[in-house]
Amino acid sequence: MAKANVEKVKRLRAWVQNYDWGRCGTEAQVARLLALNSGSEIKPERPYAEFWMGTHDSGPSFMADGNGEGRNLGLKDWILKNSNMLGHKVLKKWGSDLSFLFKYKQEYLSRNRCCSIVQRNTPTRSVWSFSLSEFVAEVQEAIRPVLNAYIKGDVETLKKYCSPEVIDRCKAEHTAYQSHGIFFDNKILHISDVEVRETKMMGTSPIIIVAFQTQQIHCIRDR
Repeated sequence: MAKANVEKVKRLRAWVQNYDWGRCGTEAQVARLLALNSGSEIKPERPYAEFWMGTHDSGPSFMADGNGEGRNLGLKDWILKNSNMLGHKVLKKWGSDLSFLFKYKQEYLSRNRCCSIVQRNTPTRSVWSFSLSEFVAEVQEAIRPVLNAYIKGDVETLKKYCSPEVIDRCKAEHTAYQSHGIFFDNKILHISDVEVRETKMMGTSPIIIVAFQTQQIHCIRDR
């Protein structure tokens, strides 16, 4: 085992990605994590989607405790100077950089975007016999295939459930990820606590906001 060349754990300043689908302001756990981590001001109108800790060029971490090295020292540069901290097996296989990215993300469709995740095709003859409980049950059945399709960028599957706005955002996100060399291998473990949070009218269109909890494994790679 490589001998440690520091006497204490190093503190990092993490990075936040402000994708449109994040929660805004203090509603976002990501924003609250950032404030605790770095003391950054939370901006009420800004969406906070993902909390990153690692060396990826699109969102690198920095050393919070410079120890005379300066607060602008990036984690990647610090590891380069202290590469034996990774251990000889990691160095041999991956070199003096992290081969993974720690990410906390809070998936949420912003109410301000006003676009439906799941569309229900109701025959005209039964439009007046709408059942909220049946709708929630249908949404619960659709959550897993919709999430899987969104994660994989499977547009054809999304067309069965989602509005054009959601599909366009999915395309844009995957294009952005790929342009930065980010690829995902994800798995949904569990979905629970499906409940109606809010019902309202937006003009002549009914809006039903359904919330749920999901446990997922997010494996992020750059090759």
